[in-house]
Amino acid sequence: MDDTVQNYVTSHSVEEGYAGRIDVVTGPSGRRRWPEHVKAEIVLESYRDGVSVADVARKVGPNTEALVEVIMRERKHPVQGFRACLGILRLSKGYAATEFEAAAEYALTIGAQSYGSLQSILKNKRYRRAPDRPAEEPAITHPNIRGADYFH
Repeated sequence: MDDTVQNYVTSHSVEEGYAGRIDVVTGPSGRRRWPEHVKAEIVLESYRDGVSVADVARKVGPNTEALVEVIMRERKHPVQGFRACLGILRLSKGYAATEFEAAAEYALTIGAQSYGSLQSILKNKRYRRAPDRPAEEPAITHPNIRGADYFH
């Protein structure tokens, strides 16, 4: 890895970074962000012609692929689904494949279809527990309880 720091000064910002990564420091808070043109280049490199987000998710595992496909299908706008899927794929790099797959399976089971939900599942290790199942029978059976069929 090249340890050379590159600095670029423009009229509105200071850009600095190591070996290909450029961070933008803006405003008095000094928050670092990726510039939009760098984000676009990363996305274009990662997803060339004929490669979909599901293809990349398949490398993580089948549950991750299924989760990504559900997210892409359920979102109103493709960009929203794409961004959520990119976040999920980025999140997968911080966990073991088996752990992430278990979390993706749990998310599919409970219907969690967002980056935040999956992050919470992983953080709290919810995937280790079976999802709560609603009771199939009524909680109380008594002759005075009529039920939904009575009113039809």
